[in-house]
Amino acid sequence: MRFKFLPVVLLLSSCVTQEQVNKIMASQTPPTAAEKAAIVKYIKETFYDPYSIRDASISNALTLLDTGYRAICVRFNAKNRMGGYVGMTPTSVRFKGGKVESALQDAPGCNRPGLRYAPFPALENL
Repeated sequence: MRFKFLPVVLLLSSCVTQEQVNKIMASQTPPTAAEKAAIVKYIKETFYDPYSIRDASISNALTLLDTGYRAICVRFNAKNRMGGYVGMTPTSVRFKGGKVESALQDAPGCNRPGLRYAPFPALENL
């Protein structure tokens, strides 16, 4: 897997004011069906063993200030190359223009208090 660094990590960590973080968190909206489908497709194409995913959940989408980017986090447990489950892994997926632009595993912004998650059975049923 190859992931690009995401500005969402910086935006949701410490490089912005609390007011800006509050604005980002207030922008939460449920992900669209197209975004969910794009995430499933991206994970199927890039993860080592996407068919082993279990306990999947998806966050609401966040609008990243005035950049035009939307970020959606997914959390799940999946097998690594050694065949063992690695535990819950948060991954941030960044969209621009309705398409997946990049993703970042172990994204700290995905663990922010107030970010709402829902079950994501489509990712478990590959």
